[in-house]
Amino acid sequence: MSKKLFGKFFIFLLVVGLLFAATPTRQAQAQTTRTVCPGGTCDYTTIQAAIDGAAAGDTINVAAGSYNENVTVNKQLTIVGAGAESVTVDALDSTFPCFHITADGVSLSGFTVTGALDGETAAILLDNTDNCTISNNIATNNYWGIKLYNAANNTISGNTANSNTAQGIGLVGADTTGNQIVGNTASNNASNGILLSPGVGGNNTISGNTVSANGKNGVSISSSNNTVTNNTITGNATTNTQGAGIALFDPVSGNTIQFNTITGNTGFGGVGSTSSGTNDISKNWWGSATGPRHTTNPGGTGDKLWTNQLISLLTYSPWLANPAVHNVTQGTYHATIQAAITAATNGDTIEVPAGTYVEDVVVTDKYFNLI
Repeated sequence: MSKKLFGKFFIFLLVVGLLFAATPTRQAQAQTTRTVCPGGTCDYTTIQAAIDGAAAGDTINVAAGSYNENVTVNKQLTIVGAGAESVTVDALDSTFPCFHITADGVSLSGFTVTGALDGETAAILLDNTDNCTISNNIATNNYWGIKLYNAANNTISGNTANSNTAQGIGLVGADTTGNQIVGNTASNNASNGILLSPGVGGNNTISGNTVSANGKNGVSISSSNNTVTNNTITGNATTNTQGAGIALFDPVSGNTIQFNTITGNTGFGGVGSTSSGTNDISKNWWGSATGPRHTTNPGGTGDKLWTNQLISLLTYSPWLANPAVHNVTQGTYHATIQAAITAATNGDTIEVPAGTYVEDVVVTDKYFNLI
């Protein structure tokens, strides 16, 4: 072959190779949206069939209706119900979850899940999964509402977990760490509203939740090095005299529990602790400017503080003289309106809960939204 012909042949091969390199593979093709509805007008009539037919990265939209099934999510998908008020998944087999999630990166929202009552199961189970988002669901009339088992860096937000026969939201397993349990409602559960089981990995954040009227504990903590902040924890221990708003079990330590509203809890009171470890429960609102009721605080008229260990292990002072003030923009909490304003920057939104604030507020050269 001549050098000139060889050069042309080489250029041809190079061009073909570039064309093949530029051709998109199946993995790079556009993600697909699949639809589910009880009738025959959608792609599928069951959620499980849609999952089985989907590829990782697809979105599944589920129309209003009732679906009697146990769903396994074993690939990275976005599953969107038309709204928890209009889409119900009722466990076909009550010993298995409504949604059993075994893949990382799953997003699940917009469902009512119910009927997972037997075998100590949960309506939504994250099973050895990371980086999932579970939001805006209602988990009611199950054994556990939402359960994380050896699951890390997940976000559980905007859900309602109520009237379950054990836990509302529960975290289990040494690898359950770095999770965000944010802005949920956990109420009227027979045992605990939110549970951090013994041995759970640390660095979980419990924030902005409303936890009320649970039979035993509002927030039950058998795990160290977690953050519990800006929650409303009220009226718990309704059926168990040994319950509390927040329960700390031996030997947990290093938990930071601050800027919470802790009121109206019976049993052992607002905080009950059997832990021989040190935990910070300062900067909370106990329902009174005088702080919690304890023998070391004789003037306290707020929720009771109880421990069978040295009280010095619980740092409960200073407490808040009013509910915490929230800088929504910065995600920070402050003991007074003035402290929040001083720390604010122009354009911030500051949220002031209902309550009596005894202070002289000075506003100088900044602008912000005060709500």
